[in-house]
Amino acid sequence: MLVALLLSSTAATPPVPPRPDFAGLYRPAASRLLLETRREADSLRLLVNRPGGLAGQALPVVQLTVWPAYDAKQPLLQTSKRLRLYPGADPASATLVLTVALPAAQLPAGSVLQANLVEPTLLNQPQGADQNPATTAWLRLTTERLARPFLLLDSMGLVLTRPYVRAGEAVVVAGFGLAQPVRWRRYPASGVAALPPFADPRRQPVAPRQLGVLDSSAAPLPPNQLLRLPQQGLYALRVGGMGGEPVRTLPLLVTRSDFPGQRTAEE
Repeated sequence: MLVALLLSSTAATPPVPPRPDFAGLYRPAASRLLLETRREADSLRLLVNRPGGLAGQALPVVQLTVWPAYDAKQPLLQTSKRLRLYPGADPASATLVLTVALPAAQLPAGSVLQANLVEPTLLNQPQGADQNPATTAWLRLTTERLARPFLLLDSMGLVLTRPYVRAGEAVVVAGFGLAQPVRWRRYPASGVAALPPFADPRRQPVAPRQLGVLDSSAAPLPPNQLLRLPQQGLYALRVGGMGGEPVRTLPLLVTRSDFPGQRTAEE
């Protein structure tokens, strides 16, 4: 009887995944798995853009593992969930916004979330150490991320998974709960190129410790409206302040229209 109980408890415990090999995440990939988050009451919602499949095809399953740190040997949480269509998203679209939620109480600040998309037929297969950037993503769960009840969507309703927009590109602040006004401040974006070989960093001009405000919104933007930032610079989006909700700041870089536009010197 005791042996049977031990065997049943062992079978119910998911196997510990192997130590990940992060080298694979640095390989070029045509489509990377990128996650965004939004706090919703006692849950943390994960959102991801994925190519749409055939009509009636089952949505993918995601394996979620929470680690205390990137080099941890034992995970804090392991679970598998089927992704669902984000409310309001078009199921016939070429790109779908898919989502899943985790209990916020099981996600300590400073921990690291690992997400792996898997085929339903491979759910029972052991997880490998190799990291495929097309199906694997890592995200540090900072205190700010665990508390932020909004995220940015583009004009097509897709999740904005990059920390910048191009000049004139429209975004929407999609929040949870009571709709909050949006204000912004613009700072100079002083990008400095890397120093050439053998350059002495002590001889370079000292960068300012504080950035001066170049411009700010005269009035708050009404909730759920398109936000267009035509001028380049580093913006601080300030969301909240209504109904006792604290004001939270999200940095956003506005770049030129051809960014990142890499160029090489002529021969």
